[in-house]
Amino acid sequence: MYRSPKAHNVHTAILSYLHDNDASPLNKTHVKYAIKALDEASLLELSIHGYSHLNDILHLSFEIAPHNAGRKCSFLMQRLLCKANSLGSRCITKLLLQESHDGFTPLHQVLNAGTPENLKIYLGEVRHAVTNQWMERNDYIDLLINPNKAGFTPLHDVLKGDNPENVKIYLNEIRHAVTNQWMEKNDYIHLLIKPTNAGFTPLHDVLKAGNPENVKLYLDELDHAVINQGMNKNDYINLLIQPTNSGLTPLHQAANSNSVNTLVFFLNELKKLPMHIYSQALFAKTDEGFIPSCQKAKSNANEINTFLKQERKNSIKPTPQNTGYAPQRFFKYKKQEHDFYQNNRFEFCPKPKQQNNCL
Repeated sequence: MYRSPKAHNVHTAILSYLHDNDASPLNKTHVKYAIKALDEASLLELSIHGYSHLNDILHLSFEIAPHNAGRKCSFLMQRLLCKANSLGSRCITKLLLQESHDGFTPLHQVLNAGTPENLKIYLGEVRHAVTNQWMERNDYIDLLINPNKAGFTPLHDVLKGDNPENVKIYLNEIRHAVTNQWMEKNDYIHLLIKPTNAGFTPLHDVLKAGNPENVKLYLDELDHAVINQGMNKNDYINLLIQPTNSGLTPLHQAANSNSVNTLVFFLNELKKLPMHIYSQALFAKTDEGFIPSCQKAKSNANEINTFLKQERKNSIKPTPQNTGYAPQRFFKYKKQEHDFYQNNRFEFCPKPKQQNNCL
């Protein structure tokens, strides 16, 4: 037996309930009493593979009972959270924020699973816990935005996936928290742009994944942050060209995504910057000396690399006089600053006052 007796009984009861297509009252009662018998230690106990009861519920419901997954997952999660709340000592918070052996919380798990219904159920039950004051709002915010040990936030995870619906659901939950003043604006902005320990921003990850719809959803959220939430435009511009610790820029990620549409979409975004900055992005080298390109073995490599080659040919090659990534050096002339404000994504932003020297 890999679990303690109480934890083993719950796991067995969950499996029986999920395998029962008719959801007989007997199996339902078995689950209720098995969960009711848990103490804090057995409630929070991880399996030999590092998964909690909550992980099992969120994953196995959709694997074993796909036709009734939503109903069964919701019932099981409600029973587990109710029990956690009855134990006190912030047990429900511990359960929701508990990491697997790989450092992922249940939220990271549902975002990686890519099932919108799964994510809706999870967030709905968590918000219900907050509304019923089973969970502090600060803990709820931690759940939504806290990174794992490597620095990957839930936003990184959802953007790396291939499901735009999950991106919408997650960003709507974030907006809800900001609108209701449960989340500070600074925390919101940091979530959108903060890099991992290795220097990968959410932009790096969404471009590497190569889903154009996810790229658009993310950039639209940045627009919202700049226009409505006070995000500094310099931070936005720097995000577009910021390299990782190994020198990978967002354009390197877009080029190697094997998605022509993602590359073109992002290049059009970069073209709204001054020409010398656009040129720097095209010629930027990693620590190993590679410029943005697609690995030759990938199916769209020839088209992508030919396109980038033509862009470089039509561009101004960077010189010692026009290099540098510092935001304050983006606009060498007032006309460049004026053109940027005329042509960037933030059409409804007020133009800068005459005395300002930066964005």
